[in-house]
Amino acid sequence: MSFVGTRLRVGLFACGLALVAGGRSSTAAAAVTGTVTRLTTGTQSSTQTWPMVSGTRVVWTNAGNDLDVWYLDLATGAPAINLTNTPTEQEFLEDIDGTQIVLTRTNQISAGDIVLIDASTGVQTTIAAAGGGVHYEQPAIRGRYVVFVRASGQFDIDGYDVALGSPFPAPLTNDAAVQARPRVSTDVIVWEDYRNGNADVYGYRLSTGQQLTIATGASKQSQPDVDGDWVVWVDDAGGSDQIWASNLATGVTRQITTAPSNKVQPRISGTRVVWADDRNGNLDVYTYDLATNVEDVLVAGTGDQMLSDIDGSRVVYTSNESGFESVYLFTIAAPPPPPPPPPSVPPACDPSKTKALAAPLTVSRTGRGQTMGMRIYMTEGEDDDELRKAVLCVENGKPDGSERTTQVMAIHDNSVVLTPADFRPASDGTLPRWVVVPLRIATERPMHLLAASLVGQAKGRGLGDRQTVTLTVRVPK
Repeated sequence: MSFVGTRLRVGLFACGLALVAGGRSSTAAAAVTGTVTRLTTGTQSSTQTWPMVSGTRVVWTNAGNDLDVWYLDLATGAPAINLTNTPTEQEFLEDIDGTQIVLTRTNQISAGDIVLIDASTGVQTTIAAAGGGVHYEQPAIRGRYVVFVRASGQFDIDGYDVALGSPFPAPLTNDAAVQARPRVSTDVIVWEDYRNGNADVYGYRLSTGQQLTIATGASKQSQPDVDGDWVVWVDDAGGSDQIWASNLATGVTRQITTAPSNKVQPRISGTRVVWADDRNGNLDVYTYDLATNVEDVLVAGTGDQMLSDIDGSRVVYTSNESGFESVYLFTIAAPPPPPPPPPSVPPACDPSKTKALAAPLTVSRTGRGQTMGMRIYMTEGEDDDELRKAVLCVENGKPDGSERTTQVMAIHDNSVVLTPADFRPASDGTLPRWVVVPLRIATERPMHLLAASLVGQAKGRGLGDRQTVTLTVRVPK
């Protein structure tokens, strides 16, 4: 048994050895806000599939006269380049992390090597070379680690440390059962394992050397992926594929889909999962956010959208909507920013926009009883138009929310301008931080009186022992 194959078999393996439905087209519209960018154009003689993404960098397999791996950096605006361009060799099933790209290579003398390419320098290094009845396939990379399948009459998980420039001391598995589809995060490797007779998900924590049993059972658990401590996979219990997720740090495992359908190649980045799903009659790309517990269709339409990969807000996928497989990018729109908090000071009380006609009047009390204060101020020489726009700004309590009150009465020039009704709590019980009321200032006289008191009981209605209000008469500058 070998997972390396011809151009046709590469496509079948990439789809999880599952039926790629042609069927009817879907009219569903994407529920996730974002933009779609076509990165390649497939033709009868040249198709593109198996895209992988890391930041702004995308790689894919181009199937023309042979199989080659192409590379595109969205940040530079430069056209895509053929990284391999080897007519006598086949390069495919690639992965990318930053500028580091790994791929499978076959030729007339090799049944499968793993090649590491640094896109920034163009340097290519064969990190696992076939020979002596051994070949390698299905590479994945994250950080300093590359993992792949070692085929030597049996199929085991092996790896390479880029930082050390050397292979793992020994394969992670070494038994007659098949292990396949390895994926790696910065500290955890996961794979599909057949040691129990059907597909299960096992793993290995690099920092501790601990082997992990992640998902087992009578049904098949397959096609795992990992990012940080999150692992996702497909479980076919009940005759229908479902996506499951497990957090290795918390031990929480949960099913995140319920629709009866075929599901192919889940991939995870952060808390967002993507996969191909045929619940609408053909394959569409779906997504689930583990942070919000919301499932949405990401990309749908005529033909199949499949073989997706995700990094942050970027999702790449293959679509045959045009009749030939091409690579597309879906960029998930950032959520709208939260509304700005209310200004700490109302504009009518802002010292940068208004001026005080007198020093602030502060009235405080501790405990029960009534307390009051007054302020006499002069308006001689002030502009009459500005005086007609005067307001009384009341700062209720302290900025931290303490010392607020509802029990305020204020008089200006023998007219009541504030009552406890002006300090009604909001629906959530919060007392107002600021109260602003217009003042009528008689322009024919220069002297004015502002008096305020705290009345009633100091306690009750959620009031604290100490209460403070500061009143200031202000006009526009």
